[in-house]
Amino acid sequence: MNASYRASLPSGVSIGSFEPLFELGRGGMGTALLARAVGVAGFERLVVIKRLHPHMLDRVEAVNRFLDEARVAAHIRHANVVATHLVGTDEDGHFLVLDYVEGASLEELVDRVALKRNAIPPPIVLRIGLDALAGLHAAHEARDTSGQRLELLHRDVSIQNVLVGRDGVARVSDFGIAKSAIASVQTDKQYIVGKLMYLPPEYLRREAVGPDFDVYSLGLTLWIALAGTTPWPEDDDAKMVTQILINGVPRISTVMSVAPQLDDLLAKACAMNRADRFPSARAMMDAIEHIGRHTGWLASHAEVSDFVESLMGADLKEREKRVTRRLKAGTDPELPIPLRKPVHTPGNEDVTEEVIPVVKPRPLWPFVLGALVLLGFLCTWLLVKASTPVQAEPSPPPPAPTPSAAGLEIPTAPPAPTPSVAPAPSAVSAPERPQKPKTIARSVSAPTPAPTPQPAPTATATSDGISKKNPYRK
Repeated sequence: MNASYRASLPSGVSIGSFEPLFELGRGGMGTALLARAVGVAGFERLVVIKRLHPHMLDRVEAVNRFLDEARVAAHIRHANVVATHLVGTDEDGHFLVLDYVEGASLEELVDRVALKRNAIPPPIVLRIGLDALAGLHAAHEARDTSGQRLELLHRDVSIQNVLVGRDGVARVSDFGIAKSAIASVQTDKQYIVGKLMYLPPEYLRREAVGPDFDVYSLGLTLWIALAGTTPWPEDDDAKMVTQILINGVPRISTVMSVAPQLDDLLAKACAMNRADRFPSARAMMDAIEHIGRHTGWLASHAEVSDFVESLMGADLKEREKRVTRRLKAGTDPELPIPLRKPVHTPGNEDVTEEVIPVVKPRPLWPFVLGALVLLGFLCTWLLVKASTPVQAEPSPPPPAPTPSAAGLEIPTAPPAPTPSVAPAPSAVSAPERPQKPKTIARSVSAPTPAPTPQPAPTATATSDGISKKNPYRK
């Protein structure tokens, strides 16, 4: 894994670890990485890690805006809002851990349809709009932990920030420039934030704003999704500001054939005067549902899912394969070790996973050690047997000899010739002198008139010095 991915991984996160897979996108302020979150008991899921570009870390306003996204999103709990799970800081700066939406942005859907010289069907657009409005309404109604309304504004609704999942559900993302306490806030006095095309006239005039700010932006978002183009495709920023302030957003019926109900809906959402606009996201939701009930133009989530699959299915499958390849590649040793360890199979593209601890192949050393111990016992037995006096068969006609310990010298015995014994051919000859006389001598505690056979050594210590202690067992 290269250094940029390594730097994008938060370190020391108490809830688990994250394994970055690859980059999903890069914006003006930060980079989004697809990552795998791992935890105990085999828990894992795909998430998005978002962090600032290194050159933005010295800009206080950029860092504050980045952290504002986490603080704001933490109070919005809704199915149509991309959830923020974690905000943290490591040696590389701040990072956010967000929901991963397996799908595409509305911008990608518009572009893909445009390549086919087609347009997104109005029922699909209305369902996406209804979902996005539900998320915005949840943001506008959000309360803090004490129950006080935060009066949030998104202020950056656009086709880039509406994500449509493979499940057919649309979600609002990127609350990076959201504003709270809108009752007392007019505009930023230093500069204008947000995408210029989506900003309502009152904001450009530095007037007070309200929830209809986001309604205007979403209305223009749906306008672009239906038309497949912007209201002012050839204008630069200066001319665009003039159009917004003087002429307003043109009716969509001027660029395409559309039902009067949709034409009126978008005209009301993008009205120049706030008094003519939907006052809230909830009010526009009610209008879309009314159209759906009377015309049947409101697609189901299953129909949106099929539409996304038809446009992006191949791309999403390729992304799945890329995730699989990345997981097969293993884990960089400098990254936190996941609880599930990828195991590579040579010559096979499929990789299985084993839960740590990994069961290793059984080693051979226990068998070798057992053989050595057995051999030690055998050698000990042979040495003891060799040290024991052997009764030789007497040869006629000489009389039977007196048995004596072979090779043992008894200091108190009177000097006398030792009768020689001629062993029979089948008898085992005792060695004339033992291999270890000192060891045998120590085993005799006192001189005796007759040699006594010594017992076999115990299993704990042998006369050969072979220890039975297992050297591999600490």
